[in-house]
Amino acid sequence: MSRRTCVVVLLASLLSAVSGALLAQQPKIQPFTEPVVLAGPDVGFRIESYERGKPVGTLVVRLNGRWVEARSAMQAVPLGSR
Repeated sequence: MSRRTCVVVLLASLLSAVSGALLAQQPKIQPFTEPVVLAGPDVGFRIESYERGKPVGTLVVRLNGRWVEARSAMQAVPLGSR
């Protein structure tokens, strides 16, 4: 193998390793000091942080004047169960 081919293969390997490391990094999450609730009268979305510019949070409902986390009662049912 010529010296030039070795240099090209080395540079390609280095570029591949660096790009893989950059793609594998975890996104940074920016937490709020106090959560913000985007809401209607009784249902809302509490924004707790932003990840890649998109809000991350929890679905909340107002009970007795307080915002509490909502939980779904829906259950997954396999399609072939009938």
